[in-house]
Amino acid sequence: MQGNTVANKIMTARFEPDSSDTFTFSVDLVSEELKRKKCTIEIAFTDSLSGKPIHIADENEYTQFANDRSEICISVPVKREAFAGKKMRINVPYEIFSDLSPNRRVTAKVSLLLKDEGEQDSASFDLIVNLGKKFTLYSLDKYAKYLKTIGTEQEKLDFALAQLEKGNKDHELFNAVLELLKDLAENANNTAAQYTLYRVYRDESLGVFNAVVAVSWLKRSAAGGYEKAVQEVENTRNLEEIEKAGDENALSLYKKAAENGDVDAQYTMYEYATRPGDNFNEESAAHWLKLAAGNGHREAVERLYNIYNDSFVSDESVADYLSVIEKAAAKNCGEAQLTLFNAFFSGECMGREVRIDKKYAVENLLKAANNRCYAACYKIWSLYVGGNDLLMDEETAINWLKVAADNHVPEALNDLGELYIEGKSLPKDNNKGIECILKAAELNNHGAQLKVYGMYRAGRYKDVLLEKDLGKAFSGLIDNAKKGNPIAQLTLWELYKKDNEVMFTRQEAIGWLMKADSLNYYPATYELANLYLTGEYTDVDLQKGAALLEKAAKYGEGKAQFALYQLYYTGEYRSLKTEVNKERSYKWLLLSAKSYALAQYQMWVLFKSSNEMGLDDNEALNYLIEAVKNSNPSAMYDLGVLYIKGDMVTKNVASGISFIEQAMKLCYPKAIYALSKIRTDGVCEGEPVEKDEAEGQRLLKLSAEYGYAPACYEVWELSQRNDGIRIEESWARKLLEAAASQGFAPAVKALKTLKAG
Repeated sequence: MQGNTVANKIMTARFEPDSSDTFTFSVDLVSEELKRKKCTIEIAFTDSLSGKPIHIADENEYTQFANDRSEICISVPVKREAFAGKKMRINVPYEIFSDLSPNRRVTAKVSLLLKDEGEQDSASFDLIVNLGKKFTLYSLDKYAKYLKTIGTEQEKLDFALAQLEKGNKDHELFNAVLELLKDLAENANNTAAQYTLYRVYRDESLGVFNAVVAVSWLKRSAAGGYEKAVQEVENTRNLEEIEKAGDENALSLYKKAAENGDVDAQYTMYEYATRPGDNFNEESAAHWLKLAAGNGHREAVERLYNIYNDSFVSDESVADYLSVIEKAAAKNCGEAQLTLFNAFFSGECMGREVRIDKKYAVENLLKAANNRCYAACYKIWSLYVGGNDLLMDEETAINWLKVAADNHVPEALNDLGELYIEGKSLPKDNNKGIECILKAAELNNHGAQLKVYGMYRAGRYKDVLLEKDLGKAFSGLIDNAKKGNPIAQLTLWELYKKDNEVMFTRQEAIGWLMKADSLNYYPATYELANLYLTGEYTDVDLQKGAALLEKAAKYGEGKAQFALYQLYYTGEYRSLKTEVNKERSYKWLLLSAKSYALAQYQMWVLFKSSNEMGLDDNEALNYLIEAVKNSNPSAMYDLGVLYIKGDMVTKNVASGISFIEQAMKLCYPKAIYALSKIRTDGVCEGEPVEKDEAEGQRLLKLSAEYGYAPACYEVWELSQRNDGIRIEESWARKLLEAAASQGFAPAVKALKTLKAG
């Protein structure tokens, strides 16, 4: 491993990661004759892999640290203290490296230059950027971790094979190489890596001998067609005997190592105790798994949850579980630290109540992120956009999002893609944005997969023009449905129900809906419930429909909860009938109003009509505002009226008109009609506003087109005046009839008169 000091004949240089803001190079010169000459210390930074100079960002204010080619190059005249044994210190601010990404390797070359004579001595430091975007000294084990996150398959394999060939005995490096090979073998299904793991686990000198594991990797490699593995299997006719002998020889060694605290051995003992057959021992498995998890074994931590959650969960068992997780967190296991955040931030673990300690929770979240738990990195971003409980600045939050995305967290890639396309928090880059969303879709992010479907279907995504290809859109949607994406499955049902563009039979379409329900996707469960309650596509089955509706509502589907509110409030929903139960209906409405816009608006409607739920003004107004946030046009219109009149809010006519315009854009006829009046009159609540009579007439006709009764009647009235506005008589008559059919009194009277005449 490289040290942080390089001592040469003329110069000794030292790298010091000083603080959160700077790092330092200290220089000590030992040549006395240099005192009489003009000397300069120059520090240049290059990318370790490409050898290319690192440039300072265009917008970076630290231009004094760059040469005329914008390359980061620090030049400082040598001071006398450099010859006096006191060391000359050169502080370098991290901010000049604003666009460095975590895990990047950088070489810092510290050179001693003499005027007119050039370089006299130099010292190079191989650095790597950590997750906090700070420099630390590079080492082979850190490089292995770097390759695991962003290296290509071939880079990973070449590095691992090279280190095994060298026979490096460094424990940390060997573990990092082993993790690298496992990542290739498991996640990339690399058959060469699988074969290499077979050789590693068969080699008793490497300290991880396990014949059973070795043979399992050999079989996987051979099954994938790797030639050496295929030949090995053909030549080795006693694989079962090898496994059995391996068990007998390895078990005592592993048990002894496990009892002495070897965490990998403890986890191996757990795996051994869970194998089917005579070796299966549930009690022993739980014992070894708890030990391995408490010592920070990542996979053990992940599996421990199932051990506790699959049995009866009590306050005592949750406390025991969290005590093991806290031990793992103390061993810097990021997954354990994230678990502690989730429990103590929410106050819930395995459905049981635990104390809420947000300070402790956030401390563990930040530790988890710094310990390369990339789900924690994304969680930091999620907290920022969800209300910024961490009080974090946007740049830092986005940096954590990028770390998660760089390490293939699908949700992070999806969100990062949106930021690039939006172009507000990051410079707009449509290519990067679409690339991120496509990667997220490949990694089975369900939301991203639906976006890709929409891209090919529409030939655009937001303001980005793309290739339109219905064939790709539908084939991709079906592929994702087959892979278990319940949103895609529900979308296929909706496409069938609309105009069957996917050309499914009724049974095929209902099959997809049932699959989405079987995956506990509760919007699909709600749809399936309506299927049985309406009998539109299948026979009516009240029992099935009611059970599915209850199931969807129980698990938080807002539409299903609102349906149960309607059932108990009115006594019927679809073909279901029951006794009116206002108390039960209010319970379901309150639950639905946590997320569903129509329920939020209904809370406001009940408040305005009779306030039978006993809301105060602020509570009612908050429900209305939440409905507006969730794009309910009726709520937008009502809030607009409140602002125009100054009712329950400070009067602001401009804001009121703006909300009504939002409702109009969602084709809400009442809002279109209101705006027609405002534009025609040029006055709103006594205040002058933009007047445009032609636009007012157009909006009036548009509202009538959408069937709004007052607008229908007024358009008919216009047709009777003969004042230069041309309206076809037959169409005007149809509008009058539409208004009358809705019980609009003036229209009813006018139609009666027409028929009598």
